[in-house]
Amino acid sequence: MRDVAIIGAGITGLVAACEVHRRGARPVIFEASPRTGGLIRTEHSEGFTIEAGPDSVLGSKPAGLELIRDLGLEREVQTVRPPGVAFVLRGETLFALPRPSFLGIPLNHDALLRYDLLSDEARARMGAEPGVPRRDADGDESVASFFRRRFGPETVDLTPFVREDLLLNLPAHPHCDKDGDLVCNARQLTTEERAATRKPDWSALDKLKLES
Repeated sequence: MRDVAIIGAGITGLVAACEVHRRGARPVIFEASPRTGGLIRTEHSEGFTIEAGPDSVLGSKPAGLELIRDLGLEREVQTVRPPGVAFVLRGETLFALPRPSFLGIPLNHDALLRYDLLSDEARARMGAEPGVPRRDADGDESVASFFRRRFGPETVDLTPFVREDLLLNLPAHPHCDKDGDLVCNARQLTTEERAATRKPDWSALDKLKLES
């Protein structure tokens, strides 16, 4: 049996190890920390379940649900209970994320007006997003830089899902930043992704030509 080295036991490394094993090879994982899971961690305190890191998968991404089924964990999946409102804690106040929204982005004018987490100035800046020109520069751009450029700095400081050290993969979401109106394109993206049946790209593993 062929050994395949995998660096890191975060979610990416563990999924890669699962695929390597499925293909008949033996994954050998190297992890610097004493635990697996990377940024994913669940803690229990005073009767509460606290997720420190990613806490969900998008139902519009079939590959994630398929992996859960393949691992025999389907019975442990918890769906969002109505009304399914997400909140952001700022100081001692909980602010509801706007509805409808996509990853924290209001999808219509009324939702933007109800986005009390942001100041009036920040909401006005977010509402001006359709007029922001497309980025012409080549090279990588972080998620935070993308949101700051299109929606303004306050959105980056106060909105969840935005981090400086994560790079934005625009080719994976061709509608984003395509014609200077991310909000409009996000509406189209949610519709298209619900109907999509995309599979994970294992081209890198295909090149290994794993053989038992």
